[in-house]
Amino acid sequence: MGKIDYLDSCKGIAILGVFLVHSTMLFSLFKITSLPFSIEQLLYTGRLGVAIFFIISGYTVFRSLMNKTAQKNFFLKYVARKFFRLAVPFYCVLLVAYILSLIVMKNELNITSSNMLMHFTFLYGLDKDIYNNILGVEWFLFDTFIFSFLILIPYKFKKHLTSKNTLALFVATLLISFLFSLGIQFLKGKGAIDTTTFSWLYFSPINWLFTFSAGIFMFYFFQDINISKIRFINKYSKILVIFVVGSIILISYLNLHFENILVSLLFIVLIFTLHSVWFINKKMSSLFKIFDNKLFSNLGKISYSFYLVHYLVLRYLKEYVPTDIFTSVPWINYFLLVLISFALSLAVAYILYLFIERKPTLLEKFLIKKLSAC
Repeated sequence: MGKIDYLDSCKGIAILGVFLVHSTMLFSLFKITSLPFSIEQLLYTGRLGVAIFFIISGYTVFRSLMNKTAQKNFFLKYVARKFFRLAVPFYCVLLVAYILSLIVMKNELNITSSNMLMHFTFLYGLDKDIYNNILGVEWFLFDTFIFSFLILIPYKFKKHLTSKNTLALFVATLLISFLFSLGIQFLKGKGAIDTTTFSWLYFSPINWLFTFSAGIFMFYFFQDINISKIRFINKYSKILVIFVVGSIILISYLNLHFENILVSLLFIVLIFTLHSVWFINKKMSSLFKIFDNKLFSNLGKISYSFYLVHYLVLRYLKEYVPTDIFTSVPWINYFLLVLISFALSLAVAYILYLFIERKPTLLEKFLIKKLSAC
């Protein structure tokens, strides 16, 4: 199975959306309450771009697993590789954040040794007070960490899986996530949980489980389904994509309950439709080039490193950049600082990707070698 380039582009679009919503933290720096044409409403929708990462991860990780032949200590080697690929860049950014906090920001991030220990052991996701308090984005890594190992369960039973029962798995996890979301919103409305607890539960793996299982279903669908049926989807793909994008824009201007589930479902339809087009043509038509181009593809390749560093960059610039640095117009200053923040995040992320993320550590090589020799 070859590489599917358009998936990198989708990740690039997703990480751009996440960056833009986090850039709204700069509003307070320039005393901005709103942007022209209510653009901030669109920016806030970007926070749900993480759903694209979960969908694509579910698909690509399972696809990669199914493409590998059984080897000695296969599961242990998978766990070792996955842990090091996720953990090493994370540890590097954590250490930089800790140093910046102590030396430059005078511990304004309030990073304690126990906090760092919880982060290094990936136990921070179990504590509502520290699950997201160093990098500002580590909840996503905790969920990814959980999902990456939960996927070994359906892989273990791969002989019994088809598109029909993986669809049942997706529907079941969607129901679980929906009921969970309904429950925490009910408790918040009744005042039974505070904002901190609600946020912690909102970002928990249970609330996003269905997005990951959607990727597993997508893998089996495109393995089992008759090509003629996919052509039906392909025929109406342009209408579907326009409908999905339009619906996401519309939802961004509405204050709806279960927005995360609604937009995630739309993202699932989007990726599913795009993959149908790719599955038949092995390339994207001109209308879909935005989902398959070098600019977004290259950003998608470094998206993990970019995700780890961008919030810290934004937080640092917010702390030390003067408000009148560019012009006398606040919203112009905001956009200029966003561009600078993006460029700086991109540069740091590329260095992290080039020298840390894509290179296995000596310890990883040693463990894989030992497991292969057993």
